[in-house]
Amino acid sequence: MLSRQIGRLLNLAAVVAFVPAAAQAQSIITGRVVERASQRPIPDVSVRVSGTTVGARTNELGIYRIANVPAGDVLLRATRIGFAASTRTITATNGLVEGIDFALEPAATILDEVVTNAVTGQAESRRSQGTNVGNIAVTEIDPGPLTKFSDVLQGRTAGVTLQGTSGTTGTGQRIRIRGANSLSLSNEPLVYVDGVLVSNGNAIDVGVGGQAVSRLNDIPPEDIENIEVLKGPAATAVYGTAAANGVLLITTRRGRSGTPRWNTYAETGEQKDVIDYPANYLSYRALMPGAPLFTTAGGFDFAARTACFNYQRGAGTCTPDSVAVMNTLRDRRTTPFVTGKLFKAGANVAGGSDQTQYFLGVDNQSEHGVIEYNTLNKLGLRANLNTTFNKKLDFSLSSAYTRSHLGLNSNDNSIFSPLINGLVGLPFFVPGAAGATAPDARNYRGFNQQQLSEYVGYQNINRFTLGTIGNYRPFEWLTANVNLGLDYINRFDYRTLQPNRLPIAQSFTIGNRASTQGNQFLYSATGSLSGRYSLTPSLRTTTTVGSNYSRNLLQTTVGSGAGIIEGTRNLGATTSLFSVDEGFFEVISVGNLAREEVAWRDKVFLAGSVRVDANSAFGTDFSNIVYPGANASWVVAEEPWFPKSDILSSLRLRSSYGRSGLRPDFRQAQTFLTATAVQSGGSELAGVTLSNTGNVKLRPESVDEYEFGGDLGLLKERLSLQVTYFNRISKDALINRRLAPSLGRTATQILNLGSIRNSGTEAQLDAKVLAIKDYELNVRLTATQLRNRVEKLGFVNGKAITPIVFNRGNQRHQRGYSAGAFFQRPLYYTDINKDGFISRNEITRGDTAVYIGDALPRYNRSVSADLRLFRMFRVSTLFEGRGGNKQLNESERFRCIQGVSFGNRGCSATGNPNASLREQAAFVGSAFFGSNALYVEDGSFVKWRELALTLEVPERYTGYLRTVGASAASLTVAGRNLHTWTNYTGLDPEIVEAGTSLFNQSEFNTQPTPRFYTVRVNVNF
Repeated sequence: MLSRQIGRLLNLAAVVAFVPAAAQAQSIITGRVVERASQRPIPDVSVRVSGTTVGARTNELGIYRIANVPAGDVLLRATRIGFAASTRTITATNGLVEGIDFALEPAATILDEVVTNAVTGQAESRRSQGTNVGNIAVTEIDPGPLTKFSDVLQGRTAGVTLQGTSGTTGTGQRIRIRGANSLSLSNEPLVYVDGVLVSNGNAIDVGVGGQAVSRLNDIPPEDIENIEVLKGPAATAVYGTAAANGVLLITTRRGRSGTPRWNTYAETGEQKDVIDYPANYLSYRALMPGAPLFTTAGGFDFAARTACFNYQRGAGTCTPDSVAVMNTLRDRRTTPFVTGKLFKAGANVAGGSDQTQYFLGVDNQSEHGVIEYNTLNKLGLRANLNTTFNKKLDFSLSSAYTRSHLGLNSNDNSIFSPLINGLVGLPFFVPGAAGATAPDARNYRGFNQQQLSEYVGYQNINRFTLGTIGNYRPFEWLTANVNLGLDYINRFDYRTLQPNRLPIAQSFTIGNRASTQGNQFLYSATGSLSGRYSLTPSLRTTTTVGSNYSRNLLQTTVGSGAGIIEGTRNLGATTSLFSVDEGFFEVISVGNLAREEVAWRDKVFLAGSVRVDANSAFGTDFSNIVYPGANASWVVAEEPWFPKSDILSSLRLRSSYGRSGLRPDFRQAQTFLTATAVQSGGSELAGVTLSNTGNVKLRPESVDEYEFGGDLGLLKERLSLQVTYFNRISKDALINRRLAPSLGRTATQILNLGSIRNSGTEAQLDAKVLAIKDYELNVRLTATQLRNRVEKLGFVNGKAITPIVFNRGNQRHQRGYSAGAFFQRPLYYTDINKDGFISRNEITRGDTAVYIGDALPRYNRSVSADLRLFRMFRVSTLFEGRGGNKQLNESERFRCIQGVSFGNRGCSATGNPNASLREQAAFVGSAFFGSNALYVEDGSFVKWRELALTLEVPERYTGYLRTVGASAASLTVAGRNLHTWTNYTGLDPEIVEAGTSLFNQSEFNTQPTPRFYTVRVNVNF
């Protein structure tokens, strides 16, 4: 045994000794990259051997060093966003080749950027792609205004729309790329981080209203280098089932050879709720002048005075003599809002040798929201490693760990929401027992601030992501790629309510506890072989075959109970109302693919692919689905006959077609039973009930997309214009068909019946307005036009499926209209007697519900600018606008109805004598005619997303920095969510209730996004 162990050690020592020797025998190329005009060094330039993964990035001095270059004539390509690519052909021999320098010209075009396919593992030049792939260079974005990952995506590329689900700290967002494909399944994109498939889950299993979280926000923006956005099936056909909504390819920062480069940062700031909340009103008439407003029991004294609402006043049935008004959410004595605090600090280091490079990072964040008990504490760690053993073998490792602790107050449609309580509060200040400065519960709908702070849900996350990629080139023409990944999430959701805090029901009075423990494992594995052949000097082909495997496993244990002793915080301490359950979710997908690419003269590119998928969520009578794809790209401007012009300096035409899919949800295809207790003969027996009516023929929704477009370089590449038209149709869309009760089954069964179309145009203009020695101005404009339409809902037994109505009857999916469109009976009102008040007899209602407007935005625009002055000052800003859609102002409707129901409070429409006729008619129409038509408002807006002002230490003062070991430093002052321009009268036209639900487009006491101010210091060593 001992001799065997010694033998293994000697073998290992031989391998370790051989690897450096093998590496030393290869060519090493070094050089420097500078800007042509100023000769200043350019960092982070990618210098690669064309057609391979061999390459390096320049350091802060513009120097690069590439080891293990294949012998012979090689083409080096230097690329960086913001500059035109440059190439050089050299002859590589064993040993060191020095002085291979590049001088780059500023340019707005990005044709020579490289995108790594997460399925095939192959590097693909942008010029060869027939699709419009969005590119977000995160390292070029000022990090000052970025508070979470979703901020990076917002407004930075055409076709991508983010919608906040709440302004509370720690909550997530909807991500939509080119509209919505499915009526029943998720419309969120797939996400890969360094080639690893990762979860974008949004669950929290203790009641916090409609809020949802986002696991994407676990990734610190400081860790990200670049994001590629594949916008639909035309670009994602090789990604297969579940990729129809698009794919986000996130690349984190990597190391580079040379001296370790340290970056440290610290950031502090605050957030403020700046919404102009509406006041509460009450018009009343005194019956007993001088009597107190409230009885000794604390209620409104109806014997002494009576409420006179505006609709009664208009009818002449009540005339008030007093008006009370108070803004509960803004009054300093009753407001639940505080100034939230933010703090972030971190450090990262990048370095390495010719063979091995590393990146290490740590990020620590602490945030208190504008509701005092809304908190988030998060720690992120990252370690990335690249190593090249020799010219045939390289390996990379990506790893990340996140630990977070989130505390969420209730929101949306919850009786414990601070907003819902304040918006239906009394229009009088009622001092509490603690004194004149402490509000009574009656200032709110039912609970005071202390009581609301008792009802908080918590989520603890421990997340570990690991990915490994190996590339082996046994021959110069053949590359083997293996990519293995695991995204593991341990989640603990819990809430404890101590006894006698919320006396509304016995289960609350005696206290209760609820918790969910969950473990999610998302495994992914990909293997591929890619062969490159040069059939002629100008014709090259690339053949790729591969397989892909993924397994998503989620296991949860859920428990709750009531009756706890003061101070205890676990289920074991509960004494009654016990409940326990386990959850299980598993979906396995296997795909095989083949892809053929042809490149002619490096100007004309054709590619075709086919992928065949099997998935455990498919019905048992459905086996495989085929996803074909094809694309073409022609760099027209490089043809010898193309007229050379400074005005039109480059032109590329492209087109593509692809099909991708959306799999059914777990167990939708299966018929299964649920256990239940049955009373029989005075005893309890075990029984079962039917929980789901399965469908053995259930198949995925398949989505076909055609895309056509062009990329233009103008004015010597100072302007870059990308224009794209896309047309996408989803077939076999899953629809919940209602079943007749006589069948003895469940109420619904899911079938492949529907069809949805998304079509539109995208345009993106990047402009280098200034690019001289001391001044630089870059501007980006994006514009997206979208049309969404339900083509069909299907037929069953020859009868068309009736429209699917949801969101309290305000929205529906109906053939011929946008998904989730608003339908209501129209309301007509006239102030007949010209008294300024609308009574019931001054309103009429239409007999049939009619289309009012779309829920999905029809257009999206953004403009961003980055100005640099004297290499010392930097100003960056971003504006975004969207519209063509409606938003239901459910917050106002609810508080008006509830105020009248209480009888002693109300909204402007019911109690303000100066209320507009429209808002009065909206209330009367909803309360007495059952139509919310006037509460469906224009949801268009323009938002000033961010502004950052950065001061960098001038070069002439860097000597002072070096005395403390630093090489550069900067100070940034930034703001986010600075202003909103809109005609919407509710709280926020962008925020929606019900979290990441598919199409709900209503704002219902949902906390708007606060305004952020931050100060950040960066120091490099």
